[in-house]
Amino acid sequence: MPAEFTIQLSRPLRRIAVEPLPPGDMSPFAQPSGCGPNSIRAQTPEAAPSDVIQPDQDCEALQHVLQALGLAAKTLTQERLHCVEQAKRLAIDLACEIASHLVHAKIKRDDYPLEEIVGLTVRELSSRRGAEVSVRLNPQDKALLERRLGPELESFCKNGGFMPVSDSSIARGCCVADTEHAGATYRWDAALETVRTRLREAVGHA
Repeated sequence: MPAEFTIQLSRPLRRIAVEPLPPGDMSPFAQPSGCGPNSIRAQTPEAAPSDVIQPDQDCEALQHVLQALGLAAKTLTQERLHCVEQAKRLAIDLACEIASHLVHAKIKRDDYPLEEIVGLTVRELSSRRGAEVSVRLNPQDKALLERRLGPELESFCKNGGFMPVSDSSIARGCCVADTEHAGATYRWDAALETVRTRLREAVGHA
C-alpha cells in the first residue's frame, strides 16, 4: 500500500498519495532510464546525417553527361545520313539494273531507235565529214536497219556520209564509226554506266 502523509500549509491541501521511489532514483543526478515506451529518447528519432552538397562536382558531372549526350546524338545523325546515302545508292543501282534488262528486252524485240544511234555516232565525226566514214554494226542490226529503211537506206547513208558495214564483234545496240584518222563508238551499256556514275556522284554531293 502507498504511504500517506499530510502537508500543513497556510491553507489546507488535499492529501496526496506518493509512490515510494527506489533508492537509486532519489539522486538528483540520476540518468533517465530511457527504456520505457514513454521515454523522451525513445520518442525523439535521431537526426540522420545530412548529405554534403558539392556544387563544383555536380556541375562537372552534369557537363560530362551533356557531352556524352551530344556525342551520342552526333553519332546517330551520322549513322542516319550514312544509311540514307546508302539507300539512295542502292536505289540507283536497282534502277540501272532494271533499265539494263529493259534495254536487253527491247533489243531482242528489235524495238529500239537504231537509226538515231547510227546518226548520233556519225555526228561525233562531223569535223571529219569530208573523210570516208564506215559504220560498223552487228549483222542483225545491219539487217534491221536495211529492213526498216528499205529504199530510203541509200539516201540515209548518203546524207550521213557513211557506209554500213557488218561486224560480228560489235554487240547488238552498239555502233562504231571510223575514218582513216578518227573513230567514235556508241555503247548503250557504257552510256547507262555513265548515268549511274553521275547519279551516285549527285547523291554524294547532296
